[in-house]
Amino acid sequence: MPAMESTSDEILADTPRSGVGEEAVAQLRDVLYRSDLVKFAKFIPGPDENEKSLAEAVSFVELTRVYAAPADRVPAGGGS
Repeated sequence: MPAMESTSDEILADTPRSGVGEEAVAQLRDVLYRSDLVKFAKFIPGPDENEKSLAEAVSFVELTRVYAAPADRVPAGGGS
């Protein structure tokens, strides 16, 4: 997903097509909403909101992380 070139709405519109679960989408939506408030509305979040955004961002990464097979389990020659 080309997130660096996308708006928050575009990212959220593309997220369900990427197979991300509802919990992860909700966390991403919250983080992006608060980020947009800071960037565009000059909102100054309190320490609790900063901590919540960080925790939700970390949780989103954990929920959407793709784990690779350990190197010792990958067949020689790339499985061909």
